[in-house]
Amino acid sequence: MVSGKHILVLTDNVAAHVNRQGSTHSKALRDEALRLGNWAEKHLPSIRAEHISETENHQADWLSRETIDNGEWQLHPLIFHQICKRFGHPTVDLFATPQNAQLPEFVSRFPTAGAMDTDALRCSDIKQEGYREGPPYQRRGSLQLWQFLVALLDDPSNSHFIAWTGRGMEFKLIEPEEVARLWGIQKNRPAMNYDKLSRSLRYYYEKGIMQKVAGERYVYKFVCEPEVLFSLAFPDNQRPTLKAEFEWHISEEDTVPLSHLDENAAYLPDLGGAQPYGKSCTY
Repeated sequence: MVSGKHILVLTDNVAAHVNRQGSTHSKALRDEALRLGNWAEKHLPSIRAEHISETENHQADWLSRETIDNGEWQLHPLIFHQICKRFGHPTVDLFATPQNAQLPEFVSRFPTAGAMDTDALRCSDIKQEGYREGPPYQRRGSLQLWQFLVALLDDPSNSHFIAWTGRGMEFKLIEPEEVARLWGIQKNRPAMNYDKLSRSLRYYYEKGIMQKVAGERYVYKFVCEPEVLFSLAFPDNQRPTLKAEFEWHISEEDTVPLSHLDENAAYLPDLGGAQPYGKSCTY
């Protein structure tokens, strides 16, 4: 890229080391300048450095003195959602930090506030196959909060507790606790309330998906165009199936199959007074 070109290096405190090919004050800088000089002698017509004040080069100066974490990078949120649209929506960001997580639930490489766990490669609670395969809305818990809100808004029968305001992509939680309750049903979290839901919504402010409308209670706004919003929320026009009220307390993981019982026999076998199932089972 630079071979055969005249090079000018703008830097602050190492300009003299580059121009003088090192100094006696710092062995590390001397060795670095020597390597640079030897390489430049073979590949460049000329190279020189000019001093630039730290106050005029604050960001580069700070970066030059900091240890950059190679894991601190992030896809643009719109690109991320386009990928999700094609391959399905994950539920957990397995390699992330609070600064670059694309999902409210994430696993960090190091103990971090807000992370659901540490070190995804050793996390026993993460079922890897659940994040790679299957249609986007057929995996348990795969529906994200913003998609859930869009699904509610898309159904006119919900307009008594959540509805569009008529101003662009603005919507209002008319009954915020009802919205939170339904989200709790969706995620099997009986303690869900609006305070917890609103904290989750703040995550989307940072990601540029939605924002709070200033001066109005319970009013929010999606920041993207309607076509983009609905294409991301409903890939291939596939509407998610929200959990019904009767699914609230009982799920497949909590039930016990009765196929081993004889239909013609008494419902409870004679076990000498012992209960056939543990206390934690639903039967």
